Amino acid sequence: MNTCDAAEALEKKGHKVDSIARIPEGANHYVFDVTLQNGTNAIAKFAATRYTEEGLVASGTDTLFGGRLTLDREAAIFDMTRNEAKLPAPMVYASHRCAGGDFLLLEKLEGTSFTKYLKNCHYSMNAFLKTMEYLGADIAKAQSVRFNSFGNIMARDEIEPSDIRNFADRFLGVTGMRLDLAGKKDCSPRKPWQK
Repeated sequence: MNTCDAAEALEKKGHKVDSIARIPEGANHYVFDVTLQNGTNAIAKFAATRYTEEGLVASGTDTLFGGRLTLDREAAIFDMTRNEAKLPAPMVYASHRCAGGDFLLLEKLEGTSFTKYLKNCHYSMNAFLKTMEYLGADIAKAQSVRFNSFGNIMARDEIEPSDIRNFADRFLGVTGMRLDLAGKKDCSPRKPWQK
């Protein structure tokens, strides 16, 4: 998805765009930095299928953990992260389904992308390790949020699949799914002139 298509989709849903730029990050989304005409800075995330998974799984399938990737799922996780784990997570301004691509319009949080941060620190090992310390502390906070099953969080009280009480069982299911997916991929060597 390019910036023109994203701006058109936003405009069709009533979001008047002043400026828009693609952020080259993310595997499951096309991400755009948007300034609306009312001065609001936002992030627009459009669903994407990884090119490495095209034709192997149904559209909207989470190829890392199985299950459905939905905007509602993502919005619910942002809400739980912010309200229950007390970690920074964007407010969801809008969730839209449209022919141009389903998307979320999110609050733009202050900060620098991890990629830019590391580059600005000249890829320092100390800077990287410090971020891992902070990440570990944040993961500990996130783990304070409890669920009745291991699986894909779809909403606060909806986990798919449900009734998995043992992490090892969940891990085996995910590993089996990923091995099946890997077996479907064409991993034969390709010549430089082949696509």
